[in-house]
Amino acid sequence: MWSIFLRKCLCGGIATLLGPSLLMAVTEKECPVRPATPQSYTWNFPRETSGLFQQMMQRAFDVENDAEQLQMLQSEPNEVGWQPEGDLLQETRSDVNAMNELLCRLRHIERVDTSRQQHAIDQIAPKLIELADYTDMAMSYLNSHHGYLFAPDYNTDINGIYLRAKQVHQVMRDSEQYAGARQEARTIGRELGVPSGG
Repeated sequence: MWSIFLRKCLCGGIATLLGPSLLMAVTEKECPVRPATPQSYTWNFPRETSGLFQQMMQRAFDVENDAEQLQMLQSEPNEVGWQPEGDLLQETRSDVNAMNELLCRLRHIERVDTSRQQHAIDQIAPKLIELADYTDMAMSYLNSHHGYLFAPDYNTDINGIYLRAKQVHQVMRDSEQYAGARQEARTIGRELGVPSGG
């Protein structure tokens, strides 16, 4: 059985200028296991996982870049207004939701993933919880304080988004680089005639 790997969603949901929060906890109940199909028995799950890792890495990189832009906007909040920050946070929310969906799929197939992939999935799950939390808090603050976007708490939320996205990106990148290095070592080993266990 899978554990709940994202935080509980905020209940209520008051409509705001940026719209209600779409960030939510993804639980086993919300990600039901689909019945096996004939394709399931021949599907290349490790290849799918690698593709999902690439997508996760790109989404995390996009969030990291958006948060970096938000950090820059912090230096001139009165000159640019709140709309550019609102747009960037909307993009961030969309990317975080997409990352949660990717994680949901990764959780479905992790029993057939490599131990390296499983380890990476376990590492990013709590970071996505925190990333979703920071994004929710930043959006909530922006909705209520259009005229004061340089408060320490808001700045902390933006920095939290940046750091968590960077961490997810780093885990995904390291995992893929490790896989590539192992594959290259195996290829060179075969060329040299080194036994696979050596």
